Amino acid sequence: MTASSWMNMLEGGIPPLVELLAFDNAKVQRAAAGALRTLAFRNNDNKNQIVECNALPTLIIMLGSEDVAIHYEAVGAIGNLVHSSLNIKQKVLDAGALQPIINLLSSCCPESQREVALLLGQFAATDSDCKVPFHL
Repeated sequence: MTASSWMNMLEGGIPPLVELLAFDNAKVQRAAAGALRTLAFRNNDNKNQIVECNALPTLIIMLGSEDVAIHYEAVGAIGNLVHSSLNIKQKVLDAGALQPIINLLSSCCPESQREVALLLGQFAATDSDCKVPFHL
């Protein structure tokens, strides 16, 4: 399968994945967030479409989940969204994600803690216009 035929198969897949984030089933939520995380990796068009489909509010809610796999995938998805995108960094901050992200530093899941540390580094980067003073 060529790259272009693979992309044609994926076309239109982001809106249904964003809808599945709010599905009342933890496995479905984890899978949807994981898929969005993958689609956002180094793909600005996908990042923008995910944000335009209003995924941020649900991903932020997922950060507070007691299911460690759900908050791990949500923080990873947000991390891929903000990577190399000042515009999306600002949208994540404006959506109120910072405190739920910081709260995950005390997660019992070391993988989530690692993802949070990487994500916070994105906001503290010296080349970012979205620097936030951290008061832990």
